Amino acid sequence: MDARKRPGLRSIPLVAWLLMTPLGCSTLPETSRTGTVREITIEEQVSPHEMFVAMGDEIRWVNLRSEPVHVGFLGSSPLKEVSCQKGFSSFGVLQDFVTIPPQRSASLCFAKPGNVQFNVWLDTDDLRGKFTRTATIRVRR
Repeated sequence: MDARKRPGLRSIPLVAWLLMTPLGCSTLPETSRTGTVREITIEEQVSPHEMFVAMGDEIRWVNLRSEPVHVGFLGSSPLKEVSCQKGFSSFGVLQDFVTIPPQRSASLCFAKPGNVQFNVWLDTDDLRGKFTRTATIRVRR
């Protein structure tokens, strides 16, 4: 059927139509692949500073501060090989720099072994300002 003959189709703005359209493989499940959840807490520092995890474990960054924080990955993006995510996507695209509101969390499950390094910026208005010491997640098979 021609779009001009379908009632209401022309009245849907293009942006709304794009948001309703499935994004195929760009969306990921929001649950852990192994059932194991490992938390990284964010206060004035990140704890633990180094974490050993298995592929598929859910790594959850928890902001315990009263202000939002930014989490950013260093080096090549580890988001090429993830099996789940929560809070790391915007419009179906994974982001390697995210903002976590106070008392909230964001999480990823890494599907490939390797080392993932990240920093947490404590002042979201000043990305040249205070950030935590670089932390490392070591993903093993």
